[in-house]
Amino acid sequence: MDKPKEPRWMRLGITEEHHSKTVKSINLDLKNEGSYVDRKAFGHHFSDIGRQNDLFSNLNILQLLHLQYEDAFKTTHETLEFMSNLVVDYFLGDWRDNACCSDGEGMTRDECRKELEWQDPLREGLVAITVSQDNENLEKLCTYPEEDLFFDEGSWDRTKDDNTCFIVLARFIREKSLDSSQELVTKLEKSRRKRPKLFIAVLKAIAEHDKDKIRATMLDYMKQYVKVELDKDVSIIVSIDGTILWNLAVMKCGELEPLDQELMDFIITRESLGLNS
Repeated sequence: MDKPKEPRWMRLGITEEHHSKTVKSINLDLKNEGSYVDRKAFGHHFSDIGRQNDLFSNLNILQLLHLQYEDAFKTTHETLEFMSNLVVDYFLGDWRDNACCSDGEGMTRDECRKELEWQDPLREGLVAITVSQDNENLEKLCTYPEEDLFFDEGSWDRTKDDNTCFIVLARFIREKSLDSSQELVTKLEKSRRKRPKLFIAVLKAIAEHDKDKIRATMLDYMKQYVKVELDKDVSIIVSIDGTILWNLAVMKCGELEPLDQELMDFIITRESLGLNS
């Protein structure tokens, strides 16, 4: 009889202490899930913060499912559906017409574009949408990012070029092409930082529907992630952008030949969540 496969979290050397901290954090957040104050009023969470907290806690749940921990909180389908719908609501919901934000003051939809955080919620939501292969919500969400958005460094020290990567990605989804983004693509290819260069290389390969190039550029991207960005002491260990790019490639180009296991372990996929079994 074959020996049971080692759970992914053990294979990656994730500690029980890390797991316990994540579970405690999720338990706290789930107590107030879906509780938002969308007009001028006092409440536990204002419109923006409540939705941001819910997206992040559900990303943590999705990561637990990927890492094959026993604490699941929700099913995979429930988590993906909740995140996919919530991120569309975060950016496009009616509440933004008079958003009650962290200071309790109302904001118009245009003011939201200049002040409300967008990098982290966008990336967290795109994880769920691309893993779900949810074309409807992908197209809705990608109507939002454009160059008028303010620079948002998020929680993971994003750069202006990282912001631009997702503006280009959104345009690609809307237009099915990178033609109108050539100036931005060239700028990213000349970036002084490696991450945006590697990101745009993968996106170009997806736009060209070149599976061999997608795999080669994803290999470079994930090697850089493991070498430079990976930090097993933080809450999110998987590569958020790597997960988005891999699953977007599957949506646009079909199934891909997996990378080596030590790299795929940091990418949430349908397979890693048991959705294609």
